[in-house]
Amino acid sequence: LEEVAEKELSGRISGEAGLVASVILFGPDSLTTVRDLVKPAADGTYTFPLPPRGRYRIVLVGAPGTTLSCRPPFQTIAVG
Repeated sequence: LEEVAEKELSGRISGEAGLVASVILFGPDSLTTVRDLVKPAADGTYTFPLPPRGRYRIVLVGAPGTTLSCRPPFQTIAVG
């Protein structure tokens, strides 16, 4: 884990970023609660406002009919 003092969560999709229709942030501490959903930029970057404390899961979603192969399939992050 890396501790940062930023006001947002951000990342970059590597590989075929154009296949990703949205990036979903689930949580806090829930795999069924959608906290936020964003569309990635053309360069594969995405940004969420910093959420409250808790554990979150970041999941990439393709357009309907698109199958994404992601490794790992999701990313878990702890906001403290």
